[in-house]
Amino acid sequence: MLIGGIIGFVGVSGMAWFGTNEGAIPLPTSIRWPWALPAALASVAWLGFWICCLLLVIGWLLIGRVAERERFGLASALGVLSAWSLPLLIGPPLFSRDPYSYVAQGLLSRMGANPYIATPRALHDPTLLASIAGPWRGTPSPYGPLTVLVGQAVSPLAGDSLIRQVIVFRIPGLLGLIAMAVAIAHLAKLTKANPAKALWLSVMSPLFLLSFVSTGHNDAIMIAILITAAIAMVAGRYLIAIALAALASACKLPALAASLVFATVSFTTDRQRRWLRLGTAVVVTAGVIAITTLIAGNGWGWASPHALKIPTELRTLITPSVCLGYAIAWVLHLIHIPVTTHTIIGLTQNVFELGIIAITIILSWRSTRATMLTHLGMILILVAILGPVIWPWYLTWGITVLAVTPLAKAKVLAILSCLGMFCVTANGTPILYGRSFLITGPLVVFGLVWFLRSPTFIAMVRGNE
Repeated sequence: MLIGGIIGFVGVSGMAWFGTNEGAIPLPTSIRWPWALPAALASVAWLGFWICCLLLVIGWLLIGRVAERERFGLASALGVLSAWSLPLLIGPPLFSRDPYSYVAQGLLSRMGANPYIATPRALHDPTLLASIAGPWRGTPSPYGPLTVLVGQAVSPLAGDSLIRQVIVFRIPGLLGLIAMAVAIAHLAKLTKANPAKALWLSVMSPLFLLSFVSTGHNDAIMIAILITAAIAMVAGRYLIAIALAALASACKLPALAASLVFATVSFTTDRQRRWLRLGTAVVVTAGVIAITTLIAGNGWGWASPHALKIPTELRTLITPSVCLGYAIAWVLHLIHIPVTTHTIIGLTQNVFELGIIAITIILSWRSTRATMLTHLGMILILVAILGPVIWPWYLTWGITVLAVTPLAKAKVLAILSCLGMFCVTANGTPILYGRSFLITGPLVVFGLVWFLRSPTFIAMVRGNE
């Protein structure tokens, strides 16, 4: 484990160094990290960055060999996690420009503006505005009230330097990752899973490190609370589990899947008080979300149809429903059928969303106390992959839960944890463009057919797993 930890540390340190040229650096480039390489060494920075990414992957794989034998515990995992996190914490954002959006939303809250109404343009900060990804410069926050409260809590520490602001607004993501590690280790013991394998597959992986330390995504807070809710549910603390799942959904709405699964399991197993427990789940969920929203004090704009639609408006070719829509539209245009690409993509997104609803209902209804975590993790994975837009960090929702289930042995989870982040470039843009959909579109169809016919999914649908 020591060798893997050292190799991984060299990798993340090099990524933080070369990322000052290759990463999602501030715009204009007049604001630079102190250790940035001269612009004349751009080719050296590019090569060095990707070599260091490879070193991180190698280090992680070496630790994985140890994890298979359950040879380390939470303390060792936190030690490696701390060492790997430090360079990423103080370095530039990698693979996403969202940290600049978090800074803007936090500063809006600090100045007393409502982030569900005001947009980053209201800050009148041209450097920060230019650093934010284009689609989000004129849009209000799409995040829940708990995320807003966290931003308000850390904003007094941000200061006026953009580099300091980025580092400060990463702190919640890092703390969420640490809390996630503690919760996963505890949940693995309750479910008699391999704690080392669960920690390796989730919090120690390149996907999680880059998603929650380098870019500080607020999904870390949602997942940490969600895993704590799962612990409560496994321990038989039903009301606490429902309340925590609701609190997680006040950060990001996909966590409501946990409320649905937990409530359904209770409804189908406790026949004497099923309606009372179901009603209690609804009341507690609504109450926790309402209280959190009232405490945040910005109203219900985060749950409006417009806010919910904001994250789906950017159509990227790394999204399965979008690339399939482009491929279908290309074929239809080839045979001279007059239909717009926009219409076809909208149709494929709607079909995929209906598929999500159907699968969520089926897997929730088929869940038992023995299979509820496996089904919940599968639902969260499918919500991420089949949704109208996907970003790498969305994959962490389901991977975290599945890491403590029998599906932790599935190689596809390790592949996603290892390589998932690399479907975007170092500066945060998707790697697929042009007519790449001619390849990825058919692959989506093949992947869906393979998954729907897989023994694991069929067993879940039948209630046998």
